[in-house]
Amino acid sequence: MRFSGGSPSTGGEFSGVAKNSFLIENGRIKCALSETMISGCVADMLKNIRSVSSDVLKDGSVALPYVAFDGLTVSGK
Repeated sequence: MRFSGGSPSTGGEFSGVAKNSFLIENGRIKCALSETMISGCVADMLKNIRSVSSDVLKDGSVALPYVAFDGLTVSGK
């Protein structure tokens, strides 16, 4: 997934479009999504971590796990 959005505001609020994203239900990929907007607050995200994967995404010098959050607003087609 790629996230296209600006930097969070001074209060931590953000919004942007998730590109190359998929709907996942019960741990299974259901379908590709298009024009999917995600918004929320960074501080709230950190308080609402649901799970962290043991798999990591390696991108250059950074290795990051996948993280699932509750409490974000997701809208789109």
